[in-house]
Amino acid sequence: MERTLYSQPAIQVLETIFELDCCHLILIRYNSFCACASQVELDVLTGEFSVLSSNIVFDCGYSLNPLIDLGQIHGGFTMGLGLLTSENITYDSDNGRCTSASTWEYKPPQSLDIPVKFDVEMLPSHGNPVGVLSSKATGEPPLACASSPFLALHAAIAAARSDAGLQGWFTLPAPATVDTILQLCGTTPDQLTI
Repeated sequence: MERTLYSQPAIQVLETIFELDCCHLILIRYNSFCACASQVELDVLTGEFSVLSSNIVFDCGYSLNPLIDLGQIHGGFTMGLGLLTSENITYDSDNGRCTSASTWEYKPPQSLDIPVKFDVEMLPSHGNPVGVLSSKATGEPPLACASSPFLALHAAIAAARSDAGLQGWFTLPAPATVDTILQLCGTTPDQLTI
């Protein structure tokens, strides 16, 4: 038996055939593109930050339902934002238990973590020749757009480090938690006195 997903017989170059016990599965690959620009504001005394704006342009082919695609783009971006900035999973080194099993320690994105100005534009008239009704997936690809505020945060930390007289390369680990950001900014205790 042969099963085909997103089948267009005229396009043979993009096909990948998987041999399964029950059947042949043909998957036709395609690319989904998106771009994002973000602006962040960083408090160097606390390590807290906010995403002031994020602008996304997304290629979703011919959208089957623009409102659902818009929701998927917002959701994927927010999920990626949490992944890169706040969702830090920690384990006890003695017994291996998860120590961030509640919202006291584990911080998923919340309403104030979403960009203050959040614009999404779907590219018009860029159909997918191998997709269902020329559509493209919009669930996971926008997650990659969350690298935009993460990299903007990296630039803000670099500026703070320069102001503090710290030079050279630094690594911003993901997730970029508040305490990590504060350490990277070079904030000293004497800056915290009134």
